[in-house]
Amino acid sequence: MSVSAAHIVTDVGDYILPDLRHCTVRFLQQVLHGEKLVLRQGQHLIKRAPKWPELAARRIMPIFMGSDQLRQYLPNWKAGQREPDRDFLWTLAHNVQPDFAKRLMQDAINVRAAAALQKKPVDKPQLQLTTNVINELLADPILQSKSLICAGPLTYF
Repeated sequence: MSVSAAHIVTDVGDYILPDLRHCTVRFLQQVLHGEKLVLRQGQHLIKRAPKWPELAARRIMPIFMGSDQLRQYLPNWKAGQREPDRDFLWTLAHNVQPDFAKRLMQDAINVRAAAALQKKPVDKPQLQLTTNVINELLADPILQSKSLICAGPLTYF
């Protein structure tokens, strides 16, 4: 079947496709021959993921290529090549395999939560005031308070 380039360009506006770098003639030929699939814009939601390093395209692309369902929508890709746009990948995952996408997102949330729990608290400098200094501060007409508000622990001598 012969299709003119103008026909492809006019119909491309209706589909969710990878960025131009990955939307090659070979990929479009595979779509026209039924070897690859595409999502129609009106029938599918555009989804995005948080811009966390755990959900970056370079980390999820090898996982996506391991899924037979997702691979049908992805351009031919080999390790070491630049990955398609992350928004395209997440839109694809949320529409083709929503449970898979949710599981990946939950895994990233769990990794971030575990890292936050293991993070050591930062030692904050302590404010140490003697009773004489406190009395002098309270005697000053500008500062008259029965309690001082401090960011850190207050130590009396």
